[in-house]
Amino acid sequence: MQENNNCNTKHRYFIDGKYILSGSQILSICWSAETELLVGLRANSLVVWCCPKAATQPDWLTITTVNKEISDLGRNPTLVCVEEGVARVCRGNGSILHVSVAVFPEKLLKHVAANMWQPALQLKFWHQKKQNPQPIQHLYSIFLQLCRTVEDETLWACLAVLAWQQRQLEVAEEAFALIHQYHQVCYIQHLRNNIPEKITKNET
Repeated sequence: MQENNNCNTKHRYFIDGKYILSGSQILSICWSAETELLVGLRANSLVVWCCPKAATQPDWLTITTVNKEISDLGRNPTLVCVEEGVARVCRGNGSILHVSVAVFPEKLLKHVAANMWQPALQLKFWHQKKQNPQPIQHLYSIFLQLCRTVEDETLWACLAVLAWQQRQLEVAEEAFALIHQYHQVCYIQHLRNNIPEKITKNET
């Protein structure tokens, strides 16, 4: 899904049944070629929505958004494309500027897009066979290792949101704790301690 619009206005996107306002004074906007990463170009900066689904919670959208200052773009610059976490910007004079904006969040989203749904289907099949290899949990353990290696706060924020949305509460708790979202940690602990049967059912 890719879009590139040139207009000095606000953009709205339909995500999970809601219209989300992405920002103002956006000159050009573009989806990643491979994931749901969304990048907008302003006069002197790029704004990167690393996890657009976080827009359903404004505070989550804030912690998964990256702003990167750029200069010397000239008049009427355009965002050409986004690939592998690198944005290509066409300056006013026609030259191309490559800007690394969210390499590791892009890798995380790519893994999710490539591997999330097939393991989920496998899990449903194995559950019917009364087996329980828990492939989704294994997948999130790989994501945790990536985040621990990189130690990037935005990456942890993306993992926290994705894990929460997939009801991987143990992973979400660790990720939210590491980005100091303690109110969310307390809520997750409440869920895990007080309704274990429901949580267990959702996680399996």
